[in-house]
Amino acid sequence: MALNGLGSMGGMSGIAGIAAWDPAGAAPFRARPGMGKRLARLARDIRDVHTVRGKMSLVHAELRGGSRVRGLRQWCDAARGAAIGPADMRHLLGRLVPGASLPVQARVFARVAQAYCASAGIEHLAALRRRLPGAAPDTDGRAAWTPASDAARAACATFRAMVDARLARDTLVMPLRQIVQALPATADARAVAFRDGTALDIACARLAASLHRAAYDGLASALLAAALDQLSHAERRMLAQHLMPSRPDARRVLDPADCAMSQALRRMQPSSDLWQRRLHLIEELQTAMQQVAGQRLDYFVHTTARLIDFRLAQGDRCQAVYELAFASLTRTLETVGDAGVLERGGHATLAPRLIAAALLGKPLKDVLAFVSRLDIPTLGTLLLAMEGAAPEYAGAAALIRGVRDDKVRGYRDPLAGRLRDVQDALAAGSRWPIAHRLHALARAVDAWQQNCAPGGQEIPHSIARDLHATVRKAMDALSLDPAGPVSVLGRASIEVLCGSEAECLRLAEPALQPYGLRLDRAALEAVAADRAGPHIAMTLEHLHALVDLLAQENAEPARIVQALRDGTECLAAACARYASFIDMSADDTLRLCTRIAGEAWRGFADRQPDRGAVARAALRSACPALDQALNDAAAPLIQDLDEDRPRDGDWGRDPATHAVRRLRLASHLMAAFGAVCRLDGEEAVGGADARPFDWSPPWCEAIAGQFGVYHDPRGGQAGLVMSPAQQDVFARLLLDDELAPDRIVDYSVSTAAGTVIVPIDAQLLMDGIQRTGSRFSVSGVDRDGRYVAYTDCTPLAGETSHVPGVERALLALHRLAGPDTPMLTTYLTQTASAGFMFGLSALGEQGPIRMDDGLAVMPGGLARTHADIRRMADGSYVLRINPVWYRLDTATASDGSSAVKLDPRRSFASLACDVRLSRGPDSRWRPDVVSPLMIRCHMVPADT
Repeated sequence: MALNGLGSMGGMSGIAGIAAWDPAGAAPFRARPGMGKRLARLARDIRDVHTVRGKMSLVHAELRGGSRVRGLRQWCDAARGAAIGPADMRHLLGRLVPGASLPVQARVFARVAQAYCASAGIEHLAALRRRLPGAAPDTDGRAAWTPASDAARAACATFRAMVDARLARDTLVMPLRQIVQALPATADARAVAFRDGTALDIACARLAASLHRAAYDGLASALLAAALDQLSHAERRMLAQHLMPSRPDARRVLDPADCAMSQALRRMQPSSDLWQRRLHLIEELQTAMQQVAGQRLDYFVHTTARLIDFRLAQGDRCQAVYELAFASLTRTLETVGDAGVLERGGHATLAPRLIAAALLGKPLKDVLAFVSRLDIPTLGTLLLAMEGAAPEYAGAAALIRGVRDDKVRGYRDPLAGRLRDVQDALAAGSRWPIAHRLHALARAVDAWQQNCAPGGQEIPHSIARDLHATVRKAMDALSLDPAGPVSVLGRASIEVLCGSEAECLRLAEPALQPYGLRLDRAALEAVAADRAGPHIAMTLEHLHALVDLLAQENAEPARIVQALRDGTECLAAACARYASFIDMSADDTLRLCTRIAGEAWRGFADRQPDRGAVARAALRSACPALDQALNDAAAPLIQDLDEDRPRDGDWGRDPATHAVRRLRLASHLMAAFGAVCRLDGEEAVGGADARPFDWSPPWCEAIAGQFGVYHDPRGGQAGLVMSPAQQDVFARLLLDDELAPDRIVDYSVSTAAGTVIVPIDAQLLMDGIQRTGSRFSVSGVDRDGRYVAYTDCTPLAGETSHVPGVERALLALHRLAGPDTPMLTTYLTQTASAGFMFGLSALGEQGPIRMDDGLAVMPGGLARTHADIRRMADGSYVLRINPVWYRLDTATASDGSSAVKLDPRRSFASLACDVRLSRGPDSRWRPDVVSPLMIRCHMVPADT
């Protein structure tokens, strides 16, 4: 085996290696290690000496354990009757563990003392405990325990704790558990009043007797603390609940007469002397409970500090670290259950105190770095917890208070600034700045209430006083009540507001209501219904057409979805009007859809009662399928939505938002129609009149053509017809500059008060009056702050020409816009439509309007321009420009190389977007596209 262990050198092959070795080139041979190796080995030996000596000392202690215990017993007997001092403890250590190091002394002494306490008698231990330091007032002073005697002091503390634990276990634990068993399950007054206190009184008498035998006044608290430490968490929690103060205003000072336990015992004590004894026992229990809980809290502070350091090192936010520490401490304190004897609020107020203690053990710069990232309520909680801190922590408390005050200043200064803005608007007297700045002021007040008020910070008295006065003046400025100042803005004041003004005031009301801003809810609802009324009427017309198409046997899917899309767009406008005046939740939208669907169905049934059964069957078949299909088309786009409205013209992702909202609204309408039919009809679904719904590719094409979303029902995929990048290109090129009329003409309109001259673009005279190529509507706030109701070009009953309707709309536009009328009329003509065509042509072969073979085309011929003009309260205008090609007979390739003939009976196209006109610094009108381009088309070749 020895040879095998040598490897290759153990065989004959090693001889050649030996023969080839050159001794001249070898280093000199040394029998002993070099200096470096000897020093390293010496260092290892020295490092292991302490461990080896300690282990040998412990082994030696185990082997001589009996003799050491006898030595300790002899020492105790020799010192009987005399107080034990530092010299006695040093003598004892030298006798039991001579010549050992301090750690070894402590470990050996602990084992010897443990063995001694386990075998000694109770009377002997009680007598010994009275002579140990801490049993009575320190007569010789703590100065005797000098730093040189730290080992003796530690040994004395260890010995004292072991003696206390043994005395408590044999004399006090059982009476304490009997007290816990006699307590009611809860500490409320009713449970205490109806509970028989006899068993509790007997248990207290046993505890008092045991305590008297084991100790006297100077020892009772220590022994009780040792006994409490041996109870379970549940037992200690039960006892703590009945020792806590019962008065809500009690804090740290414990009153033995003000707890559930004393209330339970009060009725059982006929003599005042016996009652005072029970109160004294309760006081001793409260003191011991505080001592036990306080010792445990030192551990909690240490672990909390380590938790904070660890989580910060992991990169967590300071606020999240604080909340984690608070939650961890809360759970632990709830488990322990005795926190209430230290703090009346229990863990809710004790946990911040412990976190503050953990922070105060760190350098001030680290405390500042941590607290500077906490919110104001948390800082207020920490400051409240530091009120009882030691004087040396006053610097940290002042530091945190400075951080808190600086954060509060970040909310106080904007609040004061918004208040001054409202006061400036009141001095100017314009209604829109008042409403707009009241909304900004409300946001500042709400920010204070959300961030500062939870931390105990109230709005400064001077600012609160100015808030009351300013809001009162704003109410007077906004009120149009002839009776004078009012406390609530009524209908007379609300109906003159535009939607943006009403929305600002409505959103400001919750925060400013305590300061006097109030709006009449009934008036808001009434005005909202009036503003939405014209759009609901148009929605009903389109839904009537929808029901009529569904009732037809072979209605084209494109026409059905077109009618649904028309109704959806009008309903969206109605919802927007409602949302300006009232809170429009999803449930409110569903209720509105149900009401409109019911009115549409009843209107159709009244006009065509003979087709009611067929229409009902068609709706009950088509509505569930269309509802599901529209939801399926919207679902893949939801993950790309941004809930916030786009700002500053950046709506790159808003096309998906717009498409999903329209799809969902159309889905609500179809679901409402289905519900109305189920409620109104008696036939079961799938009855004799019901016919199956044929879901086919033409329906997918119809959804893409009307809602701008490609949808594959089998693959569950959807995409936008026009991508956000294409929307950006179109928006840049649509209206890159102000449109100005080439020639202005004065158009005379006859009214009951006389002739009114309206200056308009000469092109509108041809497009809108001489022809029927322009239709528009007008609404908003005029230059004097008066509201101009919705007015459109629709002819009234009995009118055979379109001109009277156009003249009514022109009068409304002239009253609304004044000198801006000629400029606005340019946007009602073919000039604006040409801008849409220019934007589409820039997309080239990637254009969104395509034939079945994929060829990108643009509508050919002249379009009818539909427009809606709204003047906003800030003087800007929002225009919905909508060129429409009815009976479209030709389309042009995007590159202009060819033309495609279309079926004019089935083909149409519609382009629409919203444009905001606002004055720039140079007083020129600047157009900004504020909505995605909405493309609706159906291109059918002529030979199809």
